[in-house]
Amino acid sequence: MEILIRPIYQNSLPPRARYRVGFRPMEEAELVSATANASGCGPLAQIASGYGWNFAKLKSASKKCNKYQALAVIDQSPSLVLVPRTNGDTDTVVILKELITVIRESGARIINFTHYGFLNESLPTKEVATFLNSIIQSDFGKVRVAFIDIDSKFYGDVALMLEEAQHTARQGNSEH
Repeated sequence: MEILIRPIYQNSLPPRARYRVGFRPMEEAELVSATANASGCGPLAQIASGYGWNFAKLKSASKKCNKYQALAVIDQSPSLVLVPRTNGDTDTVVILKELITVIRESGARIINFTHYGFLNESLPTKEVATFLNSIIQSDFGKVRVAFIDIDSKFYGDVALMLEEAQHTARQGNSEH
């Protein structure tokens, strides 16, 4: 599977506006994975707007997703998997395993992870490293290309993290 990082550039509106323009829908994606963060003008609202999805439906699904700490699969085009907010700790690993299973079973060939495209202040380094290692080491079935959206201000950091994770995985594979 090819893993590509897609920078998302944020263009803030006036100082009080929290709405950031920058998300571009990926027409070739068959499945999109997004964090269930349904604040009024937040990332999920931008993603929903980009694809023309019903945001009220996603807002309701997001509340349930976070309440039960469970994935929500929304049948639309492209398919959407809502992932509950995490604390960046142990729940990340469990949720990632579930997400990988859902993606594998979907049969999608091109996927888009949008979770790190909209970061306010800092890069959750530990969580991103766990995410990248899981993506590299997992069986995604038919997936051929995984696009990972990254807030442009952290693009270089994540590109290095991905390179290191791929290098480590290659070394581990050559030892077996």
